[in-house]
Amino acid sequence: MCTIGYCMCKSVYKSNNSNKACGLWITLSELERLIGGAESMTMALGENRATFEVGGSTLTTTLLNVEFPKYKQLISGHYPNKVTTAREPLLEAVRRSRILARETTPVRLEMLSNSIRLSVVTQDIGQVVDELDAKLDGTEITIGFNSQYLMDGIDAIKGDEITIESTDPVKPAVLRGVGDKNYLYLVMPQRLTS
Repeated sequence: MCTIGYCMCKSVYKSNNSNKACGLWITLSELERLIGGAESMTMALGENRATFEVGGSTLTTTLLNVEFPKYKQLISGHYPNKVTTAREPLLEAVRRSRILARETTPVRLEMLSNSIRLSVVTQDIGQVVDELDAKLDGTEITIGFNSQYLMDGIDAIKGDEITIESTDPVKPAVLRGVGDKNYLYLVMPQRLTS
C-alpha cells in the first residue's frame, strides 16, 4: 500500500516468508526502476529497514512506525459504474492531455456507453479531445482527474485492458488491470467547472 493523499495504490506480492508483517513506506518509483523487467527480487526485512535486491542492485529504505490510513473502506465498496478500455491508447491520450493541462486544470473523463472521451481545455492555449472505444457497465458519468495522478495509475497497471470503476464524480475512482487481482490504483477526483 502506498499513498500521497490524492491517490493510493495497493499491490500484492507473493512472499516465501510470511512470518513478519509490517507497513513499508518506500519510494515506489525507485523500486520500480530497480525492478525494471526482472522476474524476481529478494526482499529482507529488519527491525527498521527493508532491503530490496535485484541483480547487482540494492535499495535500502527505512521503515516508519506509523499507522496507515484506513484504506479498506475506500476500496472495498460497490462501484456501480465500470468502464473497460485498452490501456495503451488511454495512457497515450492522458499523456497528450498533459501537454495542455496545468497542475490545477483537470482532465475531463467522460464514461459514455461505447467510449471514453478525455478532454482538457486551457484558456488562451487550446484544447485536447480524445475519444477511445470502451465498454460501460452502469450509467454515463463525467469525472475530473489530475492528469499526472491519472497517468501514473494507468502507467503502473500491466496488461492490455484497464477498468475504471466509480460511484459518482466526487468520490474516488479505482483503476485495475482486467483480470489482475493483485494491483489496484485509487485516485481522487478533481472538481470540474462547467
